[in-house]
Amino acid sequence: MIILILFILLIVLFLKGMSMLRKGLISLTFEKIEKRLLFFTDHPVKAFLVSIVFTGVLQSSSAFMV
Repeated sequence: MIILILFILLIVLFLKGMSMLRKGLISLTFEKIEKRLLFFTDHPVKAFLVSIVFTGVLQSSSAFMV
């Protein structure tokens, strides 16, 4: 009986740790993405050129996958 309780406790602790790790990684990633988006889109012409390159990369990778 004690083994079952310990097992359940360890599973709950593991899941809580995974949840905390997920929240931390999301906040770190969001900050980096936000900084890069602001850097690449601070001027309309720069944003237009970046969007052309980004779209080209996505379209070529989609064509490669099909």
